[in-house]
Amino acid sequence: MNSKPSAMFTMILVALFLLIPPLIVFLHSTGNPITNNQIEQDILAYLEERGYSESDITSYKQIRNADDSLNTHRTRLKVVFEDEPDHGYVYVKMESGDVQQLCTVRRLNSGNVSGNESDPIHLDDHCYNPERGEASG
Repeated sequence: MNSKPSAMFTMILVALFLLIPPLIVFLHSTGNPITNNQIEQDILAYLEERGYSESDITSYKQIRNADDSLNTHRTRLKVVFEDEPDHGYVYVKMESGDVQQLCTVRRLNSGNVSGNESDPIHLDDHCYNPERGEASG
């Protein structure tokens, strides 16, 4: 009986050692696509519960936050509403499963806007403030 591994077995092991590290890096930086899709669907369902329809939303895009020290998933959804096309609202799914809007609204053609500045139309009264780790309002 031959105790040497076959050439095919060796090639499979080498391929696995070459493919697994880039796959781990990819999933760490982009997140699990199944989880990301579920978060997106949960946030869109939350917006629907709040009375928004598809026609109220101009666009939405998944964004990834590098800081995972918050009690939120790293995948977030930036939503642009039809009646306020120059502001992007960011929604997060908390580790508890709740969906909340971040208190900081992103002005698409410049910097961030706080809730007091230029009064964004769609800013929730009980938005999530990551600096304090709690909902405001």
